[in-house]
Amino acid sequence: MPKKKTFNRAISIIIPNLNGEKHLSQLIYSLDKAIKNTPSLSFEIILVDNNSSDDSIKIFQSELKHPHSSIIFNLKNTGFAAAVNQGINKAKYSWVCLLNNDLRLHPDFFQNFLPYLKNKPQYHTLCGTILEQNGVFIESQGVSFHTSGKCTQNHHHQTYKTRQDHPVWGASGAATLYHKQTIKELGLFDKHFFAYIEDVDLSYRLHTLGYLTLCVPKSLSYHVGGATSDTLGNLRAFYSYRNWHLLILKNYSKKKILKHLPQILEQRLRDYSFFLSQTKALFWLPHTLSIHIQILSLLPYLITQNRRFHNLLKSKQA
Repeated sequence: MPKKKTFNRAISIIIPNLNGEKHLSQLIYSLDKAIKNTPSLSFEIILVDNNSSDDSIKIFQSELKHPHSSIIFNLKNTGFAAAVNQGINKAKYSWVCLLNNDLRLHPDFFQNFLPYLKNKPQYHTLCGTILEQNGVFIESQGVSFHTSGKCTQNHHHQTYKTRQDHPVWGASGAATLYHKQTIKELGLFDKHFFAYIEDVDLSYRLHTLGYLTLCVPKSLSYHVGGATSDTLGNLRAFYSYRNWHLLILKNYSKKKILKHLPQILEQRLRDYSFFLSQTKALFWLPHTLSIHIQILSLLPYLITQNRRFHNLLKSKQA
């Protein structure tokens, strides 16, 4: 009898999409090659569409030849975090791979992750090298976290060179594999973040609870970056400024906030300065008020999540 496939040798690919027709074809073409180059793995592909008004759904349906593909149709833009969670909840395999719609994959992208795909993994998150679209400079090889409330991309804008596989603090959600059971136990991505910093929030919980992230530098992808958000005004600046507040209030202990308060406040002022630089002066006041009203309205939720997280942390340390 043929050997039964185990779910650790299979990946559910999740592609959140909003008006991605400009770049989706190159992702599909490269994805097809990367899948064919990894015959020992089974795949399914789930596109989660946030009410696109362009032809990206037609492109996905006509150009993707993989037999196990599906689309989740949303009637409105639910945001990146909620869309990804829909895909994860539908996924049937034990590893999920998030891919931005403006990526291109190297044919060996999945092949290099093979040694680490296990049912009970040592590493619960796997990331590779995300290169800028020119293929020369690095956008990210995992991320590093600073207590002030800042995250930096490892080796950002350095020339790519081969490195050994190595642990990192966390990973960008643009092109990353997650052990599904682990992140479901931690509550998946937080839909309240809508977009931006939700991957840092998840990485913070994974790292703090001892779930390791591995960077496999030979797994290459190429990223246009900002293909969706650059068409939406100050979206990135708005949610980045807002969501760092959410991350700190949701995850930091009172002791940690008080200990690092000067650095935290300094970084928030830097974020606010960037927000102002990306926002028309006419909207400075209404957008600032909107951000802080949203933060205040979410306080009960953030306090509840903070308590749950630290109770979980105590139980893990006991």
